[in-house]
Amino acid sequence: MFSEKELLDMNAQYAKELEKNTKQYESEYREWAEREKALEEGGVFPHQTQEEWEREYEEWNTRDRVAREKLPYDVLLLKRFVRRYAGVELDIREHSEYLETLSIPFSEKPFLPDLPAGYVFSGGCARSALERTLHIDVYSEPRDIDIIYMGEDPIDRRVARDLEMRYMPEDSFHGHGISSSSDKRYFSDRDFTINEVSFDGNTLICTKRCLLDTVRGIVRLTEFEKGRSDKLLAKALRFITKKKGNGYEYTFADEEDVHLHGIQPFHMALHLDRAMGEGREYAQKYVDHLKRLGQIQESIQTPEDLYRYFREGDFFCFQYFDDERKEKEQIFDSSEAFQQWESQDPEMPMRESMHKPL
Repeated sequence: MFSEKELLDMNAQYAKELEKNTKQYESEYREWAEREKALEEGGVFPHQTQEEWEREYEEWNTRDRVAREKLPYDVLLLKRFVRRYAGVELDIREHSEYLETLSIPFSEKPFLPDLPAGYVFSGGCARSALERTLHIDVYSEPRDIDIIYMGEDPIDRRVARDLEMRYMPEDSFHGHGISSSSDKRYFSDRDFTINEVSFDGNTLICTKRCLLDTVRGIVRLTEFEKGRSDKLLAKALRFITKKKGNGYEYTFADEEDVHLHGIQPFHMALHLDRAMGEGREYAQKYVDHLKRLGQIQESIQTPEDLYRYFREGDFFCFQYFDDERKEKEQIFDSSEAFQQWESQDPEMPMRESMHKPL
């Protein structure tokens, strides 16, 4: 048996070798592609004769073949990495050389609804499926369901609409229903590396970055999103808070961005509200995390203190109400009393959640 330190050292070495091989292959392939293009266009470099260029072209062909042969080694390395770190044996296969994506069969107990061909789960659903496969969290559940269409044929809006009404009614109401995407677009515009994964119910498709960071418990902004908005910083802190609250170790690779750019009150409030939806204990840990990073005043001790801070400030119109009061308002919204209040009775008292103190 290896000690914990030995395992960590080995895993770090595996990751370093993988990154080195990947970068070397990318560099060699880019240079080879540029020279191949020049040859196809009938051009040669000024200092070369045609014979010299053709000889060098053959050499690059050989180097490219050798570089491509490294890919199975990278997959083997990933298998060893997952076995050492997560303690599971996975049938990892290369899915796309160009996108550096992997395919992993899902063999755990089904926990999501079946989808028509071409539709896949994204976001928290796909992430939960990967966590279950890796045995990181065998009971992982998504906060909500996100579905996208990645089929070859044009999307059938009737089928998509039916799926939206069944599984994504709130997102659909706000204009965020099922959209079409391609592998290239999908894996190039994710927010976090751990979300570079899709799931069709049988197979997981993920990037190498996603697999490595999921196994190691690292939340990391993608290059696409890095430095673009502070809203993802707030989202990352809430995600980490929830995972730690459930007993899992997660770290935030971009924590320095929080110190450099800060988090705007609106995004703090949004994710505080979502943390409270998970339970007050999560919201308290979220507040503690914000305070540790210097994003709120030391005098703010509880979620209620932070709610009060938002309400009394001039940041935006903010009103929190719990699920019980939300249910009452939904009943009121659909009642005859609401219609009368809206159209005929301007003196009717404000809704409960708009004047009831915390």
